[in-house]
Amino acid sequence: MSYTWLEGYAIAARAGVRRAAEGEGPWTAGFGISADRFSLDYAFETRDNRPGAHRIGVRIR
Repeated sequence: MSYTWLEGYAIAARAGVRRAAEGEGPWTAGFGISADRFSLDYAFETRDNRPGAHRIGVRIR
């Protein structure tokens, strides 16, 4: 699901379930923000026997 209020600016939210490999949990969630040439992406993944994993991505074009 995403929302754009001006051309070049957007926010997005996502959630999902995946077929997990050994040691991974099935749930994922995240969000992203884009502003002109800058993008920020965050994701959270569940793990079986450990705390969840956080992933952050930054892109400047």
